[in-house]
Amino acid sequence: MTERNLYLFGYSGHALVVKDCLNGLYHLKGYFAPEKNSTNPLQLHYEGYEDQMDLNSYRDKGSFFPAIGNNKIRKHLHQLIMLNQLQEIHAIHNRSIVSETALIGLSTMIGPACIVNAGAEIGSAVILNSGSIIEHECRIANYVHVAPGAILAGKVSVGEGSFIGAGAVIREGVKIGVNCVIGAGAVVLNNVPDNELWAGVPAQSKKKL
Repeated sequence: MTERNLYLFGYSGHALVVKDCLNGLYHLKGYFAPEKNSTNPLQLHYEGYEDQMDLNSYRDKGSFFPAIGNNKIRKHLHQLIMLNQLQEIHAIHNRSIVSETALIGLSTMIGPACIVNAGAEIGSAVILNSGSIIEHECRIANYVHVAPGAILAGKVSVGEGSFIGAGAVIREGVKIGVNCVIGAGAVVLNNVPDNELWAGVPAQSKKKL
């Protein structure tokens, strides 16, 4: 297998960030999406719509990465990767700081200037976007998206599929539930139940999701 070839699932602006996080280690061969990208900024070959293709035939062609910001879609794409036993990788920007004692799941992107400190555990197909800080012993479940500049203090946990908005601050030890949304700039001082939107300073529950 040609391990340094890479195919993307998705080709939006987020895919351009993923490309930068590859640090030139992989040769981008093509992308899968419901339709062709009209601008094609990276000049990639359009492989087709992943839900209508036999992905088993790609097993020996390289590695694959779910390059979509939307948590639900990224989960679906990651499950396709696992179902078809396709090769997964990390995408960790060379200007990020990741502790040697942190555990990072596959298909996870860690953006530029992101910090992941000692003992943190990051799940699969997670996005830790530019300048976010994940402090010591945080637990980030699969398919979470931490937006640019968000800060998670020590021992914070975030449930599967949740979104932490840009510039949000989560106090140490707080637990964020499954499929939650934390608004941009929010300051979260208390635990957040599953399937809720919280926003404000201090953050409060705004609605059920």
